[in-house]
Amino acid sequence: MGIFSFLNKYQKITLNEIESQAETLDQKKVEYSGILESGFETSNLDGKIWLETTKNTQYIPNIDEFPGLNSNYSHAKVKVYGILMTKKQGYGHLGFAKYQIVANKIELLEKLNLKK
Repeated sequence: MGIFSFLNKYQKITLNEIESQAETLDQKKVEYSGILESGFETSNLDGKIWLETTKNTQYIPNIDEFPGLNSNYSHAKVKVYGILMTKKQGYGHLGFAKYQIVANKIELLEKLNLKK
């Protein structure tokens, strides 16, 4: 473990922690587990966090296994590693979300059969 290994660590957080510590958590590297709702113009975690992906986002197991990335709505339990954004007024489609995580890595934990 090198002297700068702490720079690559993600802070494990919950939605309650985000809501109570939004100012101090802005721009932090976080690990967040929750329910992802994805589909047409929708990509949110637990109904409050917009999940933003980039061309460099890593998907585990792989992107083809992730439900709802095209147009159908679906839900899944996921673990997300990325940068938390909390200071803007709204994130995501039409600015509905209070927070955003720009994902470096998304792990699919379980596909869920929930209704929209």
